[in-house]
Amino acid sequence: MDTFLQALLNGLTAGGIYGLTALGLTIVFGIMRVVNFAHGDLVMLGMYAAFWAYELAHIPPAGCVAVAGIVLFAVGALLYHGVVRRVHVLSEEGAILLTVGLSLVIANSAQALWGTEYRTVNWWSSEGPVALGSAMIGVPRLVAVGVATAATAACFWIIGYTRLGRAIRAVTQDMYAASLMGIRVSRVAGAAFGLGAAMAGLAGALLLPLYYAFPTVGFSITLRAFIVVVLGGLGDLRGAVIAALVLALAESFSAQYLPPGSKDAVALLLFVAVLVLRPRGITGSSEARAV
Repeated sequence: MDTFLQALLNGLTAGGIYGLTALGLTIVFGIMRVVNFAHGDLVMLGMYAAFWAYELAHIPPAGCVAVAGIVLFAVGALLYHGVVRRVHVLSEEGAILLTVGLSLVIANSAQALWGTEYRTVNWWSSEGPVALGSAMIGVPRLVAVGVATAATAACFWIIGYTRLGRAIRAVTQDMYAASLMGIRVSRVAGAAFGLGAAMAGLAGALLLPLYYAFPTVGFSITLRAFIVVVLGGLGDLRGAVIAALVLALAESFSAQYLPPGSKDAVALLLFVAVLVLRPRGITGSSEARAV
């Protein structure tokens, strides 16, 4: 029972971060109808933003998380208005190739600027693990899942109940009809791209105490986020959160009960099974929605 509870707890904590990462990718897909293959690299930039804020400016950990979100919002908005918008209006295929190119540019630029060293931080390292029943959880994981849950709830509130959120949902449903109703589509799309990047930045800052930051870490993050988005149904925010929990729990239990190295195989098998049995995702919806 102790092993089961520990695997369950590990899966739930990982699922919170998976969900936050996938939300950004889902928001961008809802607006552009293309998968942003540079999304994991934005998470990597969020890790570095938090790291340098802590190391150079000596900002407290909570401030570093906020800095990562703010910086990545600006980066996302600039990327959209400076590069992505000019290609996306021509073709979705061009936008996909562009995001692949952006991924390479961001990763190689990070390597040129910061080298290939593995970096991390020891926030809350003096705190011992917290007992939840018979299971134990480290303080960094506990903080990460708490902040990820709060950020996810805030994202749902923005999409569901604010003027920007209504505009995002209108553009997602029909871009041309939204423009006829007076919505500035380019501004809304830029804000949505920035919001998606901000979610990536927050996820990166929360991952920093748990994993190493290095220039090519974005590839594996993009792969996980893509699996989550497809499992949940492309463009479905609620489905992305559910799928993140399902994937994280599957990986956690497989790591606990199956031979070493089986975690990735289980994730890919789950991905294939959903594609075959429920091609529209776990929730069965092909439309973007906030709740």
